[in-house]
Amino acid sequence: MNKNEVIINEAKKMFNDIGYKATTMEALANKIDIGKGTLYLYFKSKEELLKYIIDELVNTINNKAIDIEMMDVDLNKKIILFVDEIITLKKEQQLLAKLVVEAEESHNTIVKKYVDQIENNIIEKIKEKIDIAVSKKYIKACNSQFKAFLIYKVYLIMVLEWEEKYNSKITEEELFGLIKNMFN
Repeated sequence: MNKNEVIINEAKKMFNDIGYKATTMEALANKIDIGKGTLYLYFKSKEELLKYIIDELVNTINNKAIDIEMMDVDLNKKIILFVDEIITLKKEQQLLAKLVVEAEESHNTIVKKYVDQIENNIIEKIKEKIDIAVSKKYIKACNSQFKAFLIYKVYLIMVLEWEEKYNSKITEEELFGLIKNMFN
């Protein structure tokens, strides 16, 4: 692993373990056994480091969207697959979950900005699918931004909160039916 990867991986661990706010560049440099000045040669600030990590995550999301778009399935299935990939990514990325909580609890505007960037990117990808469906007359014309936001938030609630609260997994058919009904 090169020095850049070491820095990024350790920053992810520290942001996850103690939070963005509590992580300092000095502590990060000490943790990976380099000088603070050397760390600043790689990243000018803690915010730049966070931005790099978030940009990586956004690129992963965009690549998943491209992969799903290439699949030979209908629009509803593509939306479900895309949002499901994002939920899976969120569940796997404890760091993202930690940042969401930190942004909400501490009202950290820097962290909130990057969390919003990720969510806006996800909603935009869903909106693009809806716009395609409208242009091909698969569905009626609608406010695609609002519908994308609604699909994403309802899906989050159903997958994350429902499963946690009722200890019951929603089936793909149930989710497909829910999203399909949102288009009618």
